[in-house]
Amino acid sequence: MILYEIVKEQIEARQRSRIAAHEARGEERGIKLGEERGLERGRELERDAWVDWFERRQAAAAAGEPFTEPNPAEKQNGTSPPAP
Repeated sequence: MILYEIVKEQIEARQRSRIAAHEARGEERGIKLGEERGLERGRELERDAWVDWFERRQAAAAAGEPFTEPNPAEKQNGTSPPAP
């Protein structure tokens, strides 16, 4: 139970940092939003990054090309994708 709480806190902290990073990028682009809208926009940016990555991955698979680009989470935390 204690381990669950620790892992849960780490995941939530990581999500908060990703949202904050997206909000910061939005502010750099001149997007000034209220907190609730800012959280929503951060989630939209996160989703968009995943959708774009997934579409590139599918296009590579359809073309029979290898796809080694790390997913957005791997880019964010600095890990590398698993070997094919």
